[in-house]
Amino acid sequence: MKKYKYSILVSNILDPLTHDTNDLKAVYDRLSSIKEYKSIETRLIRDEDLIDFYNLALGDRQTTYWITGELQRENLNLSSIDNEQRKKAVSKVLNMLKIAKKTHCHYIGIASGKIEKDVSEGLKAFVHSMNEILSEMKMNYNDMKVIVEPLDQFAHKKNVVGTTKTTLQFLEEVDQIHIQEGRLRICWDSAHVALNRDEFEESIKQLAPYIERVHLSNAVLDPNSNLYGDHHLSFCEEGFLNKESAKKIIEIMDKYLDDNITVALEIRVKHRDEAWDMESQARQFLNEVIQ
Repeated sequence: MKKYKYSILVSNILDPLTHDTNDLKAVYDRLSSIKEYKSIETRLIRDEDLIDFYNLALGDRQTTYWITGELQRENLNLSSIDNEQRKKAVSKVLNMLKIAKKTHCHYIGIASGKIEKDVSEGLKAFVHSMNEILSEMKMNYNDMKVIVEPLDQFAHKKNVVGTTKTTLQFLEEVDQIHIQEGRLRICWDSAHVALNRDEFEESIKQLAPYIERVHLSNAVLDPNSNLYGDHHLSFCEEGFLNKESAKKIIEIMDKYLDDNITVALEIRVKHRDEAWDMESQARQFLNEVIQ
């Protein structure tokens, strides 16, 4: 039996099939027959008919709604040093929690937001935002957790919570009751860690008590390349992620993490006729690197 649970990032690998309700119904229906996936990571489902469909098709799976993109599209930043703007971002998240509750949602996935001035001021703002969100969840959504994904801090996305050092600082400063009660967890992403120039083993070792999700994600690390940054690349010679490097990450995970971890391969597909083929390749990749 595999030690880790498989997850699929629907809005990446199957992205071209996620912009129409009928397409999404077909996606969720097909995923319901792929039993290897114990976890589904997708965008927030708002359509009432689609909510009912999802509950019937995939209500038995662990569900994560990633809401970072929705915040970005509305120029909302949980790390904003403008307190009024920060409050608007928090309010948006709280509204999305109400919608998420309509399905069997287990996790709300969030990134901290871009650095506006400096990391220290942004971190204070993000801690404030997370304490407000987590307190609301403790009172009214206690069956959900927040999973924070540290992004890259200086290469491309330039988020407040990025490096392992800053992530640990965030985890130390947030209200500890939410960590003690398991309400706040971390998603460890190989591309972000590599772009932050953090060493994989040291990062996983230090963050091990908080990690509940791992994204195996590729990136080109040469700053002179047009592909440099966090672009959710497929397999390519310029990128660092391949079966060998992924197996090394899994070996590190085996040393420090327990088996309550879900793992996904993060690749963004652009053409709908390539989506299911890439899903099959991604599943085979996980089969080969996870023992």
